[in-house]
Amino acid sequence: MHVALLSNYNLYESKRYFCLKLAEAFNRIGIETSIIDFHTLKEQQAEFMRACKPEETLFTCSFNSIIPSADGRYIADYTGVPHVAFFVDPAFNYREVLKSQNTLITCVDHFDCEYVKSKQFQKVFFWAHAVERELGPAPHQERLYDVVFIGSCYDHENLKDYWRAHFNKVDVEIIESAIEKILSDNKTPLYQAVKDQILEHHLSFDQADELEQKIHDYAYFVDNYMRGKDRTELIRGIKSAQVHVFGDVCWRVEEPILGWEHSLKGMPNVTIHSPVNFAESLDILKQSKLCLNSMPFFKNGTHERIFTGLACGALPITSDNLWVRANFEHQKNILIYPPKGWQEIDGWVNEYLNNPQLREEIVSCGREKVMQEHTWDVRVQQLLDGFEQLPR
Repeated sequence: MHVALLSNYNLYESKRYFCLKLAEAFNRIGIETSIIDFHTLKEQQAEFMRACKPEETLFTCSFNSIIPSADGRYIADYTGVPHVAFFVDPAFNYREVLKSQNTLITCVDHFDCEYVKSKQFQKVFFWAHAVERELGPAPHQERLYDVVFIGSCYDHENLKDYWRAHFNKVDVEIIESAIEKILSDNKTPLYQAVKDQILEHHLSFDQADELEQKIHDYAYFVDNYMRGKDRTELIRGIKSAQVHVFGDVCWRVEEPILGWEHSLKGMPNVTIHSPVNFAESLDILKQSKLCLNSMPFFKNGTHERIFTGLACGALPITSDNLWVRANFEHQKNILIYPPKGWQEIDGWVNEYLNNPQLREEIVSCGREKVMQEHTWDVRVQQLLDGFEQLPR
């Protein structure tokens, strides 16, 4: 039995790292794997040809989507080998994949699964982020960093200036009302918030595809702004403890795009570091006491920062959402800040830095849960079980 994992570059190299650790978990249950990278495809022609043969390959898979051909078809539609697209970002960004007849989809957010099914695509199920079972700190690990945030700067204020300068009044109202709704609760998904605002403003469209495209156009600005806003306010909420930020600027067309030095200016307790790749970020987490996770774009799902933080022995302070509330417990195995609850963070940080025994007890409880329920080995079995439950 053979599975081919298709990888490519992404910022911080997280997807390549996920492919490697997922492949190792497949290998442990006797499934042979090949990791085929876009940038070494010429050197991997033999492996690629094997991945295209249904008699030799059970399925191919990738984190997020792969690029379609010029006619809009995907590799699985040519080869007959099923492809599994593991969506680890909001699903509406990859809606073109739903046209593929031989692709299966997993989502890290239950609402994304609902979105996919709403497009008459039934071959989808929930499949969360994970960590490798061997991930953990060294014995008597020294923790040099009080608080860390590892992630990109979205320069949200300059993005807002852009749409206010270029869009009409109704467009601005829809974008900003959707942002306010999403940041104000733990249960309204991004796509739904944007769609609701379009309907409230009585925009009319001749075809459903036009509405879908308009939602996507607005959602781009909503998503990028609220990512930047939430993580910036989260960090700014910490007034005295030393915070270490590792991250580059995001990529986008709209300029200017300024970095963390701009978004966090005037904060003497914050140190901005050069960005690091995913493997290096794990070493930083192993040296950290607390870590921050902002994910307002997922209202019923996961982010790897929850699992990597706990696995590495750092206490996560994470966004509130339905999945987190159902699977973790505030102050028992994690810390959960409520929507717009940035002002609460400073007190928590000081409390848990000053009480290492309590902090370590919460981390120990959370880490045990992660290692029991959220490793790649667990995910492999969940993946195989998910296949069995899909409609034939």
